[in-house]
Amino acid sequence: MRLALFDLDGTITTRDTLADFLLQTFGLLRCAAGLLSVSPFLLLYLLKLIPGGEAKEKVFRYFLSGWGVDDFATAADRYARERMPAILRERAMDRIAWHRSRGDRMVVVSASAEEWVRSWCAREGMETIGTRLETRDGRFTGRILGENCSGPEKARRIREKISLDDYEYIYAYGNSGGDAEMLALAHERYYQWKRMA
Repeated sequence: MRLALFDLDGTITTRDTLADFLLQTFGLLRCAAGLLSVSPFLLLYLLKLIPGGEAKEKVFRYFLSGWGVDDFATAADRYARERMPAILRERAMDRIAWHRSRGDRMVVVSASAEEWVRSWCAREGMETIGTRLETRDGRFTGRILGENCSGPEKARRIREKISLDDYEYIYAYGNSGGDAEMLALAHERYYQWKRMA
């Protein structure tokens, strides 16, 4: 049995799917207003004064708070069908096809919200581990449930879901420091599509 672990943003896609999803869903004017509203927190994150998960949660609160889960699922599915094909890396899709042809288990492990990643992954025969969003009474609160799925949390969530000892060989693909702990779990690692020693 073989396992392939993929980061999403910047590895499978050419851009960040959170920003892209919000832009496609809400439009330029609403996104500009949201960016202005949360810009102090984004600046603090860029200055490394707050963690990425905290800044991301401010974005989620602005855009997602009060949004019905079913309506969000419809928007996420539309994004997966209509927009994501335009931002996929050909190299990544070739590698996914290679793993699929071998019958490997494939899992996308992303800091993006599971709710919009899952729809695309299901179409590609891949499983999803991502940042989880809190809901109450069928609506999003705008809060992250648990931790942002980046860095050590990626490795923790992988181990939580997958018995790694069951796999004779593990591949991992990432493109940033937030993927380091995931890459360390693999026998064969690729960083920005270059094989690591």
